[in-house]
Amino acid sequence: MTKERLKRYRDLVREEAQLEAELLERAGSSGIGGGALDGMPRGGELSDLTARFAIENVELYAMLTKKRMEIVKERRAIEDFIEELEPVERVLMRERYISGKKWEEVMLVIGYGWHQTHRIHGKVLKEAIESDINM
Repeated sequence: MTKERLKRYRDLVREEAQLEAELLERAGSSGIGGGALDGMPRGGELSDLTARFAIENVELYAMLTKKRMEIVKERRAIEDFIEELEPVERVLMRERYISGKKWEEVMLVIGYGWHQTHRIHGKVLKEAIESDINM
């Protein structure tokens, strides 16, 4: 697990929130719009446009769902990594990379000063790199 991968995950969390909002918006609307549903058959160009729009909407929804699943998979890998750490290290890494908190906020949560917090962080990253090399 690298620092870059952990940082990238913070960006993915923001992206996931965006995707979730869009998925909810799309799921909440039919995407077809306000035609009357009187049971009468319709034909012609409007029907073709509506069908194409519905297909595009479904394909976009599937793409957004796939992207969200990729983010969830990455989250799982990071959680597996974090679970192997000592308790204070787990809290530090979750606060920093899962919750996306600033260092000052992380320090308050774990109750350590600036230098000790960064020493713990550095130790975790160093051990993670060493364990990747030894695999």
